Amino acid sequence: MAGNNYEHKILDSLEIEGLEKDNQFIIDRLRVNLDGNTNTCIYEVKTHNANKEFKVPKNYWRQAQVEMYASKIHKLYIVAYELNEDDYINYFNKIDKNRLQLIEIEYDEDFIKNEYLPKLEILTECLKNGVFPKEWKKGNENFSIAKKQDGKFTTYTKFYVEKIEITDKEITGLAIKNNEGKRVFVYIKPKKEVK
Repeated sequence: MAGNNYEHKILDSLEIEGLEKDNQFIIDRLRVNLDGNTNTCIYEVKTHNANKEFKVPKNYWRQAQVEMYASKIHKLYIVAYELNEDDYINYFNKIDKNRLQLIEIEYDEDFIKNEYLPKLEILTECLKNGVFPKEWKKGNENFSIAKKQDGKFTTYTKFYVEKIEITDKEITGLAIKNNEGKRVFVYIKPKKEVK
């Protein structure tokens, strides 16, 4: 909450000519909101507690990559700002430029092409078809999902039938485990109401 309240003030303190705020980019199902940008650079504001050193976590790095991809502006700085205890109470405090840190994030086209876009494509298809995507990571196992040449998706994770029930030539129960022995799917046919 405090970070959002300081965002524009932090951007204004940079005194960058031509800086725009809150631009939005929409590409099919992808929507990206930039904190601030010029025609050649993005400024993504992140606040943190002054008692803790700021390091760019993986989720901020990924957010930066997607912002650069969507906007086609391949230069981005994370603008890290230290918040003191008083800043959490009084949102009207002035910005102290000595607590600002600009961290450049380099664009990683391989991440976008090989990791992000395939996942976005699957999510887009699921949204179009009104279904939920399977989790990419469950426990310690990563599901390897790939798009085949025919446009259909497949997985290279191995599965086996743990148990199957057949009644009158119809599957009435099914349990499937993955190659690590974790149950990943269960089907039980609903019983028909008796009148």
